[in-house]
Amino acid sequence: MSTRTKGLAVLLRRAQWLLGDLAFHVGAGSFRDRDVEDVCALLEEVVRMLRENKSSTQDRTRSPEAGPPLDVQRRVRDGLRRL
Repeated sequence: MSTRTKGLAVLLRRAQWLLGDLAFHVGAGSFRDRDVEDVCALLEEVVRMLRENKSSTQDRTRSPEAGPPLDVQRRVRDGLRRL
């Protein structure tokens, strides 16, 4: 794992944590504008880093153990249907 992908992995875990907290606060009706702004800023950084890493890893071949590539749009769509 390169320094760049390690940074992305840490950022993705942080996003997961903040989104979980935001979901809890939204459900409780106690979220603040600052909470939303923090998550938005983090997600913008995640998008930027994902795009940067996409271009640097696009030419690599996937090992069979890696499984299928992530289908993020499908997962988001499926998640929204459950709401």
